[in-house]
Amino acid sequence: MNKKYTYTTGVILINALIFAGIAITVTIGLTNWGATILKTTRTLSAREQAFQLAEAGVEYYRWHLAHAATDYTDGTGGQPGPYLHNVTDADGDVIGRYELTITPPPIGSTIVKVKSKGVLASDETITRSIQATLAIPSLAKFAVVANNDMRFGAGTEIFGPVHSNGGVRFEGLSHNLVTSSKTTYDDPDDGTSQQRFAVYTTVNPVDPNPPAAVPSRPDVFIAGRQFPVQSFDFAGLTFDLAQMKVDANTNGRYIDASGAQGYRILLKTNDTFDLYRVTSLRSAPSGCTNSANQNGWGTWSINNQTFVANHPFPANGIIFV
Repeated sequence: MNKKYTYTTGVILINALIFAGIAITVTIGLTNWGATILKTTRTLSAREQAFQLAEAGVEYYRWHLAHAATDYTDGTGGQPGPYLHNVTDADGDVIGRYELTITPPPIGSTIVKVKSKGVLASDETITRSIQATLAIPSLAKFAVVANNDMRFGAGTEIFGPVHSNGGVRFEGLSHNLVTSSKTTYDDPDDGTSQQRFAVYTTVNPVDPNPPAAVPSRPDVFIAGRQFPVQSFDFAGLTFDLAQMKVDANTNGRYIDASGAQGYRILLKTNDTFDLYRVTSLRSAPSGCTNSANQNGWGTWSINNQTFVANHPFPANGIIFV
């Protein structure tokens, strides 16, 4: 019996072309996807380097202000910014720069605004910017600051930072940092001559004495305690107050003694202030007594006052009372 075979030419070639086309399409897609990821990775790396350059600019100017507190022109003697600084790697090659734009503080303030723009040398189209606010710490940040030993008794609760150039005995609860300029001290209230930690507590369990390790006491010092730290310059503060008095007499507003219970100053939104003379204070509540027989004990609450005058804010921002 004879069989007849039918042959279809070109079928294998067509199938091969189809699969080759699919393979080429997938390969091109994967290649493009890989190239995109590589480009994105390189861009992210470059942006991170630009960010690091911008951070270096902020850190540099913070250092600069620590050594020249009133220089807001980057040591140029008054030339306008922005101020450019190249940054090099360990081999001395320039990898980029930061450009500083500095906004001096307004009169009566120490707040300086520093904008730092990081620019990459390999691709100057990639930049990152940081703006930082720098200021000299003010006494206003402290709840208590003193030049001598201090003791805070049981029941005391303080929310702001506490600092002493002497020692601190704390038996209450502090929500912020408690610091001292000393390492140890002889607490005059404990009746012994033993050295105590510069910041210590007698709340159970009582702190050990040096040279034992300083225990962690979050039940008393919620934010911790630090000692020794830099002392507060009370001598400098006295000098500054004397200079402020001179400046207030020259181009500010100096207010002499009231002859009564002091003054009340009401700052207004139209760049003026109302001055009142306090003529009497409220008496302390009947349940509040001066059990320690302290001098000058009383309240700060105003009972009666008389209007003195309305004054514009002084040109140099200083009101000295």
